[in-house]
Amino acid sequence: MEEFRAAREAVLQAERNLAAAKGEEYAVPVEFPVCWDYSVLENFWPAIDLGDLVVTVGDTEISDKNLAELHAKFSGQEGFTAHLYYRSFKEPTYAFQEKLPTL
Repeated sequence: MEEFRAAREAVLQAERNLAAAKGEEYAVPVEFPVCWDYSVLENFWPAIDLGDLVVTVGDTEISDKNLAELHAKFSGQEGFTAHLYYRSFKEPTYAFQEKLPTL
């Protein structure tokens, strides 16, 4: 069984290398545990902000009380944009220097 896993990983790595060489997208393994609070903040912040939803992820409770703090915590992570939309929602007159991605 171990030989099979090693061979399968070698094939997957070869496929990734080929896709990278061709400039194509490819999947990479994700280390677990996945940061579920990141996903909750990215996708459910409007309902949380309105007080309609409280989410518990592991030991962390995400509510309207700590939403701004958690957005600030994740704001430096690549690909995380929820903090920008949250800020534009909370401060509609704020002049963003960066272009917000289109939803």
